[in-house]
Amino acid sequence: GGDVTAGNNVAFNDTSDITGDVTAGNDATFTGAATVGGSVLAGNDVTFTDTSNIGGDVEATAGEANFGGNAIVDGNVTAGTNVVFNGTASLGGDVTAGADISFFDTANFAGASQTVNAGGTLLADSTITANGDLTLIATVLIDLNDDVNVNGSLRLDGASNVFGDLSEGGGVSLHSAVNFDGVLAQTLTAGGTLQADSTLTKATGDLTLTGANLDLNGNVNVTIGSLTLDGLLA
Repeated sequence: GGDVTAGNNVAFNDTSDITGDVTAGNDATFTGAATVGGSVLAGNDVTFTDTSNIGGDVEATAGEANFGGNAIVDGNVTAGTNVVFNGTASLGGDVTAGADISFFDTANFAGASQTVNAGGTLLADSTITANGDLTLIATVLIDLNDDVNVNGSLRLDGASNVFGDLSEGGGVSLHSAVNFDGVLAQTLTAGGTLQADSTLTKATGDLTLTGANLDLNGNVNVTIGSLTLDGLLA
């Protein structure tokens, strides 16, 4: 049907197909597969235990947004505390959390320019892909445990651990220290300028930095392995 509104909790105990918005003063819980044509807005937690396909935004104002299965969200995802994606995530908007943001499976950002902003730690345990520009921000740590492939530009704003490779069609901006913590060779490839405003470190394995221009404003330290710079040094 159309909109669903409750002053306290809203609970869907089976498969749900809502054409409008779902609004709850407290918690919104979806036990079965959920399809919502509009937005899901809750004063506290939003919980999906199965797959979810949301045409608008998902907002857990004072609580957590938790996606138990594969998730498609065309709009923004916002939470007062944590945002958790346990399955694959296909996202059309920004993701903002007062605390941690966790991607435990692959994440695809389908928009032209998107931002993921965590008040705590931003964790990605699998690959990240983006059709356009992507900005990753974290107050505590950006922890990337697989490859990141961006068709546009990539910006990392926060201390970062990077386990895989970074490949971008546009420029790369690293505004805090980055530790490449993979045990094998790693590459950072920028189609435009690679700008690093702080230190880049790698303890084990080779590191290759590629860009049309390499603007390295901090130290680059590779302890055991080779460093290759492929681009015009600024």
